Amino acid sequence: MTLAAKPVVLLAGENNFAGLLAYIVEQEGFVSLLTDDPDEVISLAEARRPYLITLDDFPPHGSALAMREKILANSRLGHIPVMVLLTDPAETEGLGTRHLERTDYLLKPFSPDQFIARLHHLIRPTRESEGQVLSFGDIVMELDAHRVYRGKRSIHLSRVEYQLLMHLLGRPRCVFSREELLAAVWGQNIHVIARTVDVHMSRIRRALSECGEPNCIRTVRGTGYSLDTELDGIVSRRPERQHQT
Repeated sequence: MTLAAKPVVLLAGENNFAGLLAYIVEQEGFVSLLTDDPDEVISLAEARRPYLITLDDFPPHGSALAMREKILANSRLGHIPVMVLLTDPAETEGLGTRHLERTDYLLKPFSPDQFIARLHHLIRPTRESEGQVLSFGDIVMELDAHRVYRGKRSIHLSRVEYQLLMHLLGRPRCVFSREELLAAVWGQNIHVIARTVDVHMSRIRRALSECGEPNCIRTVRGTGYSLDTELDGIVSRRPERQHQT
């Protein structure tokens, strides 16, 4: 199974605008993490350790530059590069006078290509030490940290459940038989009945949906299981890509 390393990018700002940026970065193979709550930026960044933080203004809660200073003052987050999105050209003077390290800015409006080019430039040094990540929909598995998230929520799984979910994440929407899952997780020479897979899948489904999230474990009667967001009428919808942001 080939695993692709995907840097996590924290996009903080007004919900609709951050959602559009999420669509843009996910098209480039990144994992996006969204928040429209300025009070959550620090705690979310500490929990997920993103490779880049993008800050848009949070009116009437405060400015992106003020939030940048809080991040820089945090000993656990100060090394993370930050891109500040500004509307007023006069605000760029604040970046020069404050001498904020590892900080870049982008003046709105900008094109998706401009945003992606700046993002790649900022995270280039960080990617040298990045870990491997598997993701599908809002489910993210950080292999190096052995952690699983659904959206902003941490998911607690047993060792077997973690390995089963990792197998499904490796090939989303692919249906695996119980025998294939037994061989992949337990091995060929260990006697475990097929019913054991059903028990663990039920636990994974419950863990992923315990806070009301849509079910994403598809049961194919008489065959096996797959990871699928287009389940029970649930379809992932993304905003149409625009030329200007």
